[in-house]
Amino acid sequence: MTTLATQIGSVVKHIRGTGDLRVERVLGGPTITAIADRQRLARHAVRLEDAFQILQAAREGVRVGTIFEDERRFDLRVLMPPTQPSAEALGDLFVKTSHGMSLPMREDFSR
Repeated sequence: MTTLATQIGSVVKHIRGTGDLRVERVLGGPTITAIADRQRLARHAVRLEDAFQILQAAREGVRVGTIFEDERRFDLRVLMPPTQPSAEALGDLFVKTSHGMSLPMREDFSR
């Protein structure tokens, strides 16, 4: 996909009227399906939204601000990546319970 985008970009940049053309980098990795065990979540007092926010932070980062550079703006994101790009490593990330304790994600999710 990146190769095709680069090829298209090199053709389009020669079209009259094209301004500042950039091919956006594709970030990310393989798709991982996480299935929440709602009974376990309830037993451990973990909100589903909190658990999925941890997964989102690991994959996309959390927007914490904006960087301004002249007229351009960029999101400032904090990433909390797992140790390895695998479902097992995502299970090592911690989610906070309603009681203030931290549990590894593998306690509440299956893959």
